Amino acid sequence: MGNCGRDSVATPPVRRISGLPESHSRAVRPTSALKLWLLYCAAVIITVGCGQSESRTEIIVFAASSLAESLNQIQTEFESLHPEAKLLFHFAGSQQLRSQIEFGAAVDVYVSADATMVSDLANMNLLRGATTIFAKNRVQVLLAPGNPGKIGSLADLSIPGKRIVIGVPDVPVGRAARETLAMLKNIPAFGPEFVKSVASNIASEEMNVRGVIVRLALGEADAGFAYESDSHTASAREMTSIKFPKDATIEVHYGAGAANDDAAEFPARFIEFLTSDTARQILENHGLIVNDS
Repeated sequence: MGNCGRDSVATPPVRRISGLPESHSRAVRPTSALKLWLLYCAAVIITVGCGQSESRTEIIVFAASSLAESLNQIQTEFESLHPEAKLLFHFAGSQQLRSQIEFGAAVDVYVSADATMVSDLANMNLLRGATTIFAKNRVQVLLAPGNPGKIGSLADLSIPGKRIVIGVPDVPVGRAARETLAMLKNIPAFGPEFVKSVASNIASEEMNVRGVIVRLALGEADAGFAYESDSHTASAREMTSIKFPKDATIEVHYGAGAANDDAAEFPARFIEFLTSDTARQILENHGLIVNDS
């Protein structure tokens, strides 16, 4: 059934009356009943041969931009396990996505870089299904490709003229970066003056961590506050990183929640899949923390 359009149904051949020479034979055309039968057969062929496969259930997932690459890989595994499901991702800053949900955006699953945002939406009855905390991340400093700012240590961030990019205060990466700086105030090797100097070098504030990385990639900043997992992304492949001391390390917890409370539906199955061995391995391969190590 290669071509299932109308052209694939041929007009029946003209029947010849036996016993007469071909030049004297009389053409016998199909009767009305035969025409109807042929039309019915054609309809059956088109319906069976060209019919679309059963439609897949679409699951709209609002997800933190820092998870884009890992979730795209998790999507492949999930849809392989559930071929009747189709995940549709919308990646942005966790706070931006939360605001959209609060204003009534249609969503099936919310995946946030801040688990408290999931809890908040659940308390507001905007997420009525299963919730989970499935991974952690840490803040670090990423340097622009080629290190044009010649930054060799955290201390260099305070040198006047360095261009630093950071997330806005109400997104997880921006809040975690500021909490890290606040902790550095109490470490003798840094102190309040260091933090003040770093703050004066902030050249741009971004709505999500992807914006931070874009600024660095374009050479519009020398250093930026990002996640450790960002070092595993294609966009940051040429960027080097500097980690914070252990006593100034901030961890963010990734959470997810389903909009409805039907455990048999795909949103709940996806929430459960995020804690599976398969998903955990993918997250770990992308630099996220899936255990207490």
